[in-house]
Amino acid sequence: MTYTKYGPTVCSNHLMRESIIDDYVIGDLKSIAAKVLDDDYYKEFEGMNVKQESNEDSRIDEITRKLNEVKEIIKGLYLDKVKGIIDEDLFLSMSGEYSEEKERLSREYTKLIDRRKAARNPQETVDYMSIIRQISNFDIVDKTLLFKLIDRIELSADREIHITYKFKNPYDMRVSGTN
Repeated sequence: MTYTKYGPTVCSNHLMRESIIDDYVIGDLKSIAAKVLDDDYYKEFEGMNVKQESNEDSRIDEITRKLNEVKEIIKGLYLDKVKGIIDEDLFLSMSGEYSEEKERLSREYTKLIDRRKAARNPQETVDYMSIIRQISNFDIVDKTLLFKLIDRIELSADREIHITYKFKNPYDMRVSGTN
């Protein structure tokens, strides 16, 4: 900008292709991301689907257990009615309540099984770890993202590139404290 504004007497021409600067910036950001984001960070995203499935599996097991209990209770109520221990009205009332509970549990069980089948469909599974790695490794590059990260880029007379970030650069150990 100084060259355009004041001419060659104040500043030398150090023109450089944008693609070279883009490659340098992306390479620099990749090295910063590699330093800041270690493998422990990525491990947080491993198994996100596994945790959800294990919760669903435990709920399915719980529902199966409850369904078996309700079936046994209904069977016991029927035997009590046949033996004359409880009367017809009490049997109908209690068996109706347990039948509603059995129906509710059966619907929930079906929903969980359907959700599990859909989650195991390879078209619908999401690899969160891969997405986070792509973003942090800048395999997906967006100019607006770069503008949010970079304060300015300077080219020296000998064509060295100096990047000033809007965040603290872990590689930048300058005494002045600027990034």
